Formats: sequence, structure tokens, C-alpha cells
Amino acid sequence: MAAAAPESADHRGKAVPRDLQSIQASLQKNDLTGARAALNDVIAAQPDNPDAQRIRQELQTREQARDASLRIARGCAQQGQWTCVWHNAGDALSADSSSAEAKSLVVRSIRESGWGKAPPAPSSDQPNSQ
Repeated sequence: MAAAAPESADHRGKAVPRDLQSIQASLQKNDLTGARAALNDVIAAQPDNPDAQRIRQELQTREQARDASLRIARGCAQQGQWTCVWHNAGDALSADSSSAEAKSLVVRSIRESGWGKAPPAPSSDQPNSQ
């Protein structure tokens, strides 16, 4: 029964290169949630892995940028400044495509500002462009 632990640890160690590739793929798509989950797996298996430590720093920098944009967007929303919300939530979404809060704020800014409404139908006195 004691032999299972080394096999398990060895199996996790072999998964690290695949997990590192998964992290890189997530970062290329700006999916910080996916990158964070895969990074946590790598660090659990190999806490001193230098690639994981480097990626952790990059991920933290991106998360901080996302969080700063979200803080500004929230402040703008409290003041009803919907262009500001849209801009900053969009920045957060560009930094982290997996951010549900950023997506929600973008949608809310569009709804609250009226930008999402359909344009008025052409009036009958406008010529058809056929």
C-alpha cells in the first residue's frame, strides 16, 4: 500500500509539463481562471518549479491589472458613468477573458447607457436603397 504514494507523486510530476502547456495556452487566451487552476496543480506537485514560479509572477501581474480596472469600473458604475464602466470593464475583460464580473459590467454599461437598443426604423419618407 505504501508504494501507491510514490506512483501518485510520480504521476503528478509527469503531468507538470502538460499542465505548464495548459497554463501557457490559457494565458495566450487571457483566461486567467484556467491559468490559475492549472498553476495551482503544478505548484502542488512541484512547489519549487522555476517555470511555475515565473508564471505565477506573470499571472499575479495580470490579475492585479484586471482587478485595478474592475475597481475603477465599479466606482464608475456607482456614479452612473456608463462610458467609464464600459471602458474599464472592457480593459478588465481584455486582461482576463474569463472574468464574469467584467462581462457583467460591460453588459450592464451597454444596457444602462441605452447603447444596446435597436436603432429607430427608417421613416417612410426616406428613400429605399435598393
